[in-house]
Amino acid sequence: MTLPKKLSVTFSARRQDPLLLHEVGDVFHSWIARGELNDLLVDVADYQHVPRGPGVLLIGHECNYQVKKDDLAQIQLVCWQKRPLANKCCPLTEVFTRALRACALLEQETKWSGLFDPMQVRIGSRDRLETEHPALCLEEFSWHVRQTLSKALLTVRTVKAQEGDTPKVIAQWVSERSIREMDEQLSHHPRRGEVA
Repeated sequence: MTLPKKLSVTFSARRQDPLLLHEVGDVFHSWIARGELNDLLVDVADYQHVPRGPGVLLIGHECNYQVKKDDLAQIQLVCWQKRPLANKCCPLTEVFTRALRACALLEQETKWSGLFDPMQVRIGSRDRLETEHPALCLEEFSWHVRQTLSKALLTVRTVKAQEGDTPKVIAQWVSERSIREMDEQLSHHPRRGEVA
């Protein structure tokens, strides 16, 4: 199976909190200073003034991190991979872990504890060459997501495929847990040397 080479992981907020977007830029700058997210973080770009724009971006060497509103004004955190990862980890596990860590840090460093819904996550491809080529089979990609995340989190209940401009799968968990609990569990899970 040919897996996408550039992945995106999206967590959505449980509620609408427009004030969060005003705090995100400062939080992102503090992550650059502290070297968070296992990436070389470079800059922050604020596009909140652009209608239906990308929101606030944290630009990294391997991944970009984005907090934005979707079409229904719901806040989302997206981690999208730009290039192959230097640490030889399974790309799906690594991008998922970085997105989850970003959610946990945002909840910890703002007053929005419990903001992100950990029970459902969207995982997709950001590589048009891969998604327009018949090599990307959503059923196989769904199977890979289930197998990979089950190794790390043990309780993937369902994985549903969605066709569209950017094909994606939606993973849901069996038992309720917080972003913080999932982040702590993944921080103890060995990622190095996993096969993609």
